[in-house]
Amino acid sequence: MADPAVSGTSSLEAGAELERTLDRLEARMEALQLSMRTLRTSPRFELWRHDLRETREN
Repeated sequence: MADPAVSGTSSLEAGAELERTLDRLEARMEALQLSMRTLRTSPRFELWRHDLRETREN
């Protein structure tokens, strides 16, 4: 028979991992929404994106 303490710990770890995954997905979604708003509202978006590419290359 399985040890309830081990089973409970595994369940807590699985729940914590699920929570972290959901937090990461939420952060990605918020970043994408911000990016979409920026794209729609900023006439300088292309210039900013070009500068960002140059920064990453250096």
